[in-house]
Amino acid sequence: MTGRMIGIAGKPGSDKSSFVVDLVGELTRRGLTVSTMMGVDDQAAIDQPGKDSFRHRDAGAEEVMVTSAQRWALIHGGGVEKHGALAQMTIVDLVISEGMTGDDYPLIEVHSVDADAPPLGRDDPAIVAIVSDGPLDGHQQPVIDRSDLPAVADFIVAHMGLA
Repeated sequence: MTGRMIGIAGKPGSDKSSFVVDLVGELTRRGLTVSTMMGVDDQAAIDQPGKDSFRHRDAGAEEVMVTSAQRWALIHGGGVEKHGALAQMTIVDLVISEGMTGDDYPLIEVHSVDADAPPLGRDDPAIVAIVSDGPLDGHQQPVIDRSDLPAVADFIVAHMGLA
């Protein structure tokens, strides 16, 4: 296991990705090591048709490693379940998953009050807090102002037992 894991959930259009980017910045400024994991649909190609990495996979390579002086990526054929993917990651203080749900780790919901739908938090016991861009009433979970990243980070640090 790569350390502790918390998920970021939300309905389409809730801008989860921007929130995760901001949250990673806040947590790493505090000295925590953070990795992220994203669930994407099968239509989201990691290596695009026409690129050499795609051509290598299309020709039958089991794995293709793409390297540069700054980063590397390993593209492996076939799907992988969440725990198998986690086992491949470096150990860090916290892994933040986006767009992946599970009942084996807590979730924070990102909610927009402009959305026509109510937050998921009322129906999902895995959701431990809701981050909202406006006030919400009637929730057992804490509701944290989306613009208050220090408060969100404080909640995560306390909830996940990170010191």
